[in-house]
Amino acid sequence: MTMQEKTVRVTFTRDDLTRNAKNPEGNEVLASRVIYGRLRSMGVPVIGNLGVIAVEWGKLTITHDDGLDGDEWTWEYTGKLLDPHWIGVVTKPGRAMRLDQPLAPQIARKAAEDDEL
Repeated sequence: MTMQEKTVRVTFTRDDLTRNAKNPEGNEVLASRVIYGRLRSMGVPVIGNLGVIAVEWGKLTITHDDGLDGDEWTWEYTGKLLDPHWIGVVTKPGRAMRLDQPLAPQIARKAAEDDEL
């Protein structure tokens, strides 16, 4: 976790979340997968498997805009992003960051092992 803090902003419309190939039925759980999948792929340390529960570090803000052209939700994260190795780990199918298995100690353990080599 040596990177500088960054801000990542992602906006989804209601249609983005309910009318896409990953969620043709408009299921809320599948909509959540679209959200946390996108955030994780950008390096945001999102915790949750059925939805966004929290972020492991940093600050996550969700805002809603009820515009004339439809609803929009914006997820804005400010903090240290995951490096590419860990993005690959947490975006594997069936893999999620969980509250009972924090990622920060795993990152520190791997960094210590790499330093020993």
